[in-house]
Amino acid sequence: MKKLLIVFIAIIFAFSFNAKAEDFFSVYNGDTIYYKITSLTYPYKVSVTCKGISSYSYADEYSGSVFIPDSVFYDGKFFLVSSIDENAFESCYNLISVKIPSSVVIIGARAFFDCTELSTIDIPSSVTTIGMGAFYYTPWYDAIPDGEVYINNFLYEYKTSSTEYLYINVREGTVSVSEYAFYWATGLITISFPNSLTSIGRFAFQNCTLLSSITCSATRPPSLGQDVFKNVNKSIPLYVPASSVAFYQATDGWKDFNIQTIGLDDIEDDNNFNIVISPNPAKDKAKIEFKGLNSKADIIVYDIMGKEVKREVVSKGTKELELDVKDFKRGVYNVRIVNETIDETKKLVVE
Repeated sequence: MKKLLIVFIAIIFAFSFNAKAEDFFSVYNGDTIYYKITSLTYPYKVSVTCKGISSYSYADEYSGSVFIPDSVFYDGKFFLVSSIDENAFESCYNLISVKIPSSVVIIGARAFFDCTELSTIDIPSSVTTIGMGAFYYTPWYDAIPDGEVYINNFLYEYKTSSTEYLYINVREGTVSVSEYAFYWATGLITISFPNSLTSIGRFAFQNCTLLSSITCSATRPPSLGQDVFKNVNKSIPLYVPASSVAFYQATDGWKDFNIQTIGLDDIEDDNNFNIVISPNPAKDKAKIEFKGLNSKADIIVYDIMGKEVKREVVSKGTKELELDVKDFKRGVYNVRIVNETIDETKKLVVE
């Protein structure tokens, strides 16, 4: 189904234009490479593309091991090879390996789609954007384990073939999330972004209807592409730094959420107090372990809307408390421990 959908989209694009994809071709290292001019003002730029009207016009115009140059001379000018076009190598069934130069910053959607022998791709650190389905149905991509797929310093996709529940903490140093990154991850429950994040591509979380909370540690709201959170429930909490609440409240795409302050998990106290909740996620029961509880405390559980759903009282010196959650709805809860010296909150996910 996934493959048919992407092929259908590609066919629509292919027949929307009645012109050749390439403007010229050149031979490099024995390989004929086709180019489309993308800039005729300095610095002159080209994109590697396919031969003919579309990737379906010719069979296997690229095969074996292909080395793409960082520049090409044409019509009296040197052109920088800055991108790989959509569908450029699609369905080149005899393509084995590709070396991409450090001049390339963009790899288009479906660029290597269905290259069934492609097992080696050298992607330089210069690449900052990769379109949807660029490597689908290649041995190179098939060999990558399910889960978060990071390429350089961006999160390209959550690779999954199931509808399992997902609780994702995007790794530190990630600067962007690619378009359609979680398009197939319909079981996403929570997502947390690091303070390094600067942008999220279009439709990245479209149809993630189970998403119940978002945490974004970036002090400035990351820029959002088209319909990043399409069909996501906007009443869910968006946790952001306290100093950044006003920025998120004023930014399109972010301001629609129930914006709350990050920090309850990080409150420090003078008694070296600590709690651990396990298992987390939980199904029927969760155990709360206490360290340094020096006086009686209230344990209050809130749902994502801030409504109190459970309350317990624990006495001084209590080491652990078993919390019955079998009647809780699936989602994210805040477990608050409070007394005259402690006010600490931990998140609990119930499956």
